[in-house]
Amino acid sequence: MAAEATKKNIYLASTSPRRESILKELLEPFHLSFTSVSPTFKEVINGYPSKELVALNAKGKVTTLQSEIDNGSLLIGADTVVCIGNDIIGKPNNKNEARKSLKKLSGRSHSVFTGVTVLDTASKKLFEGYEETIVTFHELTEKDIESYVTTSESMDKAGAYGIQGRGAIFVKKINGGYSNVVGLPGELTLSLLKQAGLFSN
Repeated sequence: MAAEATKKNIYLASTSPRRESILKELLEPFHLSFTSVSPTFKEVINGYPSKELVALNAKGKVTTLQSEIDNGSLLIGADTVVCIGNDIIGKPNNKNEARKSLKKLSGRSHSVFTGVTVLDTASKKLFEGYEETIVTFHELTEKDIESYVTTSESMDKAGAYGIQGRGAIFVKKINGGYSNVVGLPGELTLSLLKQAGLFSN
């Protein structure tokens, strides 16, 4: 017998259009919708290994909002970082930082980590996980980088590129989940929602 969705309200602790789009696609087959809320948590940007950092931020985004969300709902938080070894490449603050980040990624493989936390606001239980995807870039020329930076697509994205946009032309290969690189690993998110009781058999 196919799983059926229970009647729980779902909230996404993010206003990222990319995460909203992925979650919409995940929930539509179950005729479910969600509400986006802006997280108030101040993200930690260093001081931890990548997988611990994304877990910390994803958890922080949901726990700081739990008092504002109606009881019995499920609240989803996510955080994504790009790293080469121990070097975390965050969101650039300006175009010069974006140029430096893209030069660092050029011709190399990097890891994209996304942590996801689902909070059951009734029981206060947390369901957590993370996913890693390895992305390899082509060698980028100065012209490639300059043309991309002028579009401003890099400005709000970890690693200074958007794989779902024009940044896709930089990617030589991917080992792992595509949606994880965009910002919300689909299979992991559904698994955590199931653990939190969204679906019944």
